[in-house]
Amino acid sequence: MIDGIYAASVYVNDQAAALAWYTGVLGMEVRLNAPFEGRLRWLEVAPSGSSTNLLLIHGYGGWAPERVGVETGVVLTAADVEAAYRDLAGRGVAFPAPPQRFDWGWNAVLADPDGNSFVLSQSRE
Repeated sequence: MIDGIYAASVYVNDQAAALAWYTGVLGMEVRLNAPFEGRLRWLEVAPSGSSTNLLLIHGYGGWAPERVGVETGVVLTAADVEAAYRDLAGRGVAFPAPPQRFDWGWNAVLADPDGNSFVLSQSRE
């Protein structure tokens, strides 16, 4: 049986720049950074304590320029979306609109420097 999700792919134009942004700006940790097949690089990042990783992909795994800068379908979580929004916006993270409150909780959309977008969510408890 399936018992988890290991990773989600995010297609980027420059792995080094993406790695610096995801770790330096979003505060994610590097899970794996290793060369493979000669000149390619396998990069995994994740929020501390997360069991799911983001693969920062360039040059393999279906990478194509048109797959960069899209809605990823990845939902990130924060205990307080409004506070995370203020902090991340202060670090230069692009948000097309401020967080919104829904019946089920809070939601905001953010984008990386390549234009890949993510939902930032907080459950209503």
